[in-house]
Amino acid sequence: MFFPSTVSCKNSPNPKQVWMDYAVKRLSSVDSVPETARVFAQQLTAFNDFYKLEFQVRGEGFIRFDNGDWICFITHSSHDNEEIGDVTVARDNHGRIFYNKGHICGGVISFFTKERNVKLNAHTFFDIFLSDSDNEVWVQMILH
Repeated sequence: MFFPSTVSCKNSPNPKQVWMDYAVKRLSSVDSVPETARVFAQQLTAFNDFYKLEFQVRGEGFIRFDNGDWICFITHSSHDNEEIGDVTVARDNHGRIFYNKGHICGGVISFFTKERNVKLNAHTFFDIFLSDSDNEVWVQMILH
């Protein structure tokens, strides 16, 4: 792991917001993909008229794209704390931060697209990839 793994949200008026603030702070310090980082690989399923490209995200780690872009992820499962719930926070190499509220089960969430012939990069990932469990979209966070 490249981050400390816990944050105390006990007795907080809004544990989810405390966790989200903590995740954003952690992600804001990332400026590259460390040599020892966990990197999530893409998986392609294609047969007949079915096509699905996905990334399985487990805990914390990165996706690297061929054009040099990268995305760093931190996930939280409702199974660990229902008050915080299911949330994935991600930051790309352009400094943009997004969140997704798709369900995380067993510490894993998959993000997929059925779009074909897409030039994969950080921009297209956030634009067209959805959570596989409930089709949640990525929402960009505007930080003040």
